[in-house]
Formats: sequence, structure tokens, C-alpha cells
Amino acid sequence: HDVTIATTVFALFLAANVLGTLIWRARDRISSYSGINALLIMIGAVSLAAVFVVDRSGLWHVVEGVGGTVSAWQMYLMIPIMIVGLLAMFWSLNRLQSKGGLNR
Repeated sequence: HDVTIATTVFALFLAANVLGTLIWRARDRISSYSGINALLIMIGAVSLAAVFVVDRSGLWHVVEGVGGTVSAWQMYLMIPIMIVGLLAMFWSLNRLQSKGGLNR
């Protein structure tokens, strides 16, 4: 049971790394803004899925037992807030740059 959960979480984060690699390899064909958006959305989805898997398996106490001080429900709230915040920041930077406000 624990091996299946660990394998699932590993596969989730491997998927995010594969996407990151694909974005890197396509960097001459896609904008950095599009790439970071895709990667942030994937990281958010993978993170939420990993929290869900660990939480639903009943193993969240293991996370807390090794120094974790945040509950699964707090993670369900914090992850989307962080991802949306980062997306908003990159949107603002992209908009500012497109108006000539940032030098490269």
C-alpha cells in the first residue's frame, strides 16, 4: 500500500519534470511566458494531486511526524493561492514588458 502511494506521488512529480523538459526543449518555439504558465499550472495540479493521494491514504500523519506543521486542508488552500499569485505576478511582468516597461 505505501509503495503504491509513493510510486503515485513520484509519478506525479515525474510528469511535472517531463513537462519542464519538454518546455525547455521547445524554448525556441514557445514564449517564456507561455512556458512558465504551463509549468506553474502543472506544478499546482501535481502538488494538489500528491496532497490528495497522501491525505486520502491516511498517511498525512507521517508528514506531520517528520516536522510538517501544515494540515492537508491548509495545503489544499495554500497551493492554489501560491500558484494563482505566481501566475498573476508573471502576467503583470509580461504586460509591463509588452508595454516597454521592462528592459531585457
